[in-house]
Amino acid sequence: MSRFNLFVVPIECPHCGNKVKVRFQASIGALDLIDFIPGDQVIDIPAEVNPPIFGDGPNDHTIDFWTYGLGNCPICQNYIWGKVNIRSKIFESVTLIQDEPDDMYGWGLL
Repeated sequence: MSRFNLFVVPIECPHCGNKVKVRFQASIGALDLIDFIPGDQVIDIPAEVNPPIFGDGPNDHTIDFWTYGLGNCPICQNYIWGKVNIRSKIFESVTLIQDEPDDMYGWGLL
């Protein structure tokens, strides 16, 4: 069990400009340190943990939503914040944001 899962995407680091794969930590789905890539189902997957611990986010898992994720560049080690986008229970993408959110567990509708 864990407090988050990992959402892996290629990005251009906003700090050093290198093209890197970043693992964004976010509390979505059955939390078990699972690596997800775009196209992977996140919501309602069979859990390896018993009972699963579910992350923050909407209780209605039929809606499309985003939640904040935190990663760091493997080259320059700077933190990078993004919005992890979930559409139809599927990890779609990460949208980078500039500033650290007031509530790192916040979420919203897509």
